[in-house]
Amino acid sequence: MTNYSSPHIIATVARREIRNSLRSKGIMLTLVLVLVALVGGIMFGSHQLNSPGAAAKKTVAVSNIDPTIFEGTGFTAISVANAEAGRQMVTDGDAAAAFFLDGDTLDFIHKGTAFSELETLAQTVSQQISLYRALETVGVSPAQLAASAPMLSVTEHYLEADNDDRANRNQWNVWAALIGIVILMLALTLFANSVGSRVTEEKSSRIIELIVASVKPTDFLSGKILGNVVFGTVAMGIIIGCGAIALKVSGILGDNQFSWSIAPALLVAFVLGITFFSSLYAAAGAMVQRTEDLQSTQSPIMLLIFAVLYTPTVFFTQLDSTWMRIIAWIPPFSIGHAPLQYAAGNMTSLQFSLSMLFMFALTLIVIRASARIYTTAILYNGAPLKWLQVLKPRRK
Repeated sequence: MTNYSSPHIIATVARREIRNSLRSKGIMLTLVLVLVALVGGIMFGSHQLNSPGAAAKKTVAVSNIDPTIFEGTGFTAISVANAEAGRQMVTDGDAAAAFFLDGDTLDFIHKGTAFSELETLAQTVSQQISLYRALETVGVSPAQLAASAPMLSVTEHYLEADNDDRANRNQWNVWAALIGIVILMLALTLFANSVGSRVTEEKSSRIIELIVASVKPTDFLSGKILGNVVFGTVAMGIIIGCGAIALKVSGILGDNQFSWSIAPALLVAFVLGITFFSSLYAAAGAMVQRTEDLQSTQSPIMLLIFAVLYTPTVFFTQLDSTWMRIIAWIPPFSIGHAPLQYAAGNMTSLQFSLSMLFMFALTLIVIRASARIYTTAILYNGAPLKWLQVLKPRRK
């Protein structure tokens, strides 16, 4: 033991864990499926937005109607010779609807699936035509009316917010952060759970008894966690990077501005999260003798992960509420909430860093507690231990 080196042992075990992850068909298949789903979903969305069918959904055919009436409605009006030509465009799928003015009757032609946006458009067109006719009666042109009565600008004020950040919010940032959080939480469960499974396998096969005879349990545990964190972070970095590239190449963002600082924020949250939960899962794995008993010790951890994932995904429409802002500061919930608040503009970079610092402090405490549990329980071969048993303070 004179040449024993903790850093060397930790690095060796970490490399072993990375190799085991690379050889795990379950882990690799899951990562491939997540990558395909993310990139494929972005490309599919881009195709749908840029396809001829998407353009047709925002196109209407008009006859005997001034196309300028449709300006500002979000629809493009194409003049046709008669109602039959407009009907044909709708039949062929080249237009979502057709409008034909015949005296005092406005014909609204569609395929029988007039969604609310088209129905609202029909009402707007009808009102505009009635207004134009009334203006002609009194000798006022639409241009003269627009000049004498300019449109008012509307400024929204949110009473629940301290400022107008919500009015300037980029929803792309919020949705990207939300999708990223879901992916990272699923990956976190995958990688952290694998640590607990391997610990139990080593214990049930008695291999751990040979290992701890020459290696300190804390060094062995540190190597397992480090290897898992490195592999998981690299894997998630690749997936997030591919998603960001796909988002950029697809052109799905259009002219919308997007903050790429969300990606490193998500990775920081993931690194802390996977370290935190890997430590808990390692302790849970050491508390049982057989893999069949893992459920009893892992259930509280799964419930905690569920709570961390549940609140930001279900209540993301309440980002400006006081309780949602407060929970972004409370670890471990902060790893799911802080990136979302940062993306929404409710947190500055400094505030996000401070929130992650609190999470880092809790992670250190959990690592120390898990190391104590692991050291105590790894050679225990009796009935499955309970969390209350292992968390009791030691008697001196």
